[in-house]
Amino acid sequence: MTQQVKEHKYDTIYFWSIRFISLINRYVFPIRRTELTYMLSFIDDNNQKILDYGCGSGHFTNRIKNSKPSCTVIGADINAYAINYARQRYNNIIFLNPDDHLFEQEDFDIIIVSHLLEHIHDREEFLQKVLCLLKRGGKIIIAVPQERIRGDGTLFTIFINALRGIFINPHVVKLVYEDLSTLMAKVNVKTQSKIYTNYLYPFISDTRKWHSFSLVIIGEKRL
Repeated sequence: MTQQVKEHKYDTIYFWSIRFISLINRYVFPIRRTELTYMLSFIDDNNQKILDYGCGSGHFTNRIKNSKPSCTVIGADINAYAINYARQRYNNIIFLNPDDHLFEQEDFDIIIVSHLLEHIHDREEFLQKVLCLLKRGGKIIIAVPQERIRGDGTLFTIFINALRGIFINPHVVKLVYEDLSTLMAKVNVKTQSKIYTNYLYPFISDTRKWHSFSLVIIGEKRL
């Protein structure tokens, strides 16, 4: 990967293009709201410590805090612009860059990894590192897009980058349930629940549809 690609992959323009698509998926289609509501249903308001890893603008991080006020909620993202944006908008929540003492934190009850694994080459190593922060018996909530062609969920971002002469597919892999199931077994996580969110009716299903938007898996740390 060239230095130019590295500098542009998660820059300010990437942040705003993803935020635009996220707003469309929340307010035009019901898919993102459906997905977030499902994930939120596994979080109890009983002083839990929660990490939203890959928090982006902090929208869901803030939604967790507002609906579960007794919980301690921390957001983390590698995009410096996203973290600064979240800190300014939601100043009652701690937002960290992963290099900013994040791994000095420990004993999280729940870790959320939403629409992040598809960006990572070494997913097993990444999850092992993240799971070190999770209590034994704690939950990890993972969401990944269900794409027909790798990157079809980021076509707008790919188009914007192409206009700048930067040809990047933000997603390095296309993940289906079998991929995640194998990965979770390798890192000693037991799958408890899964659903698909879909662009069209039915908006939630137990099986993948041709119009599925995402797969959400709830897992428990065994070791």
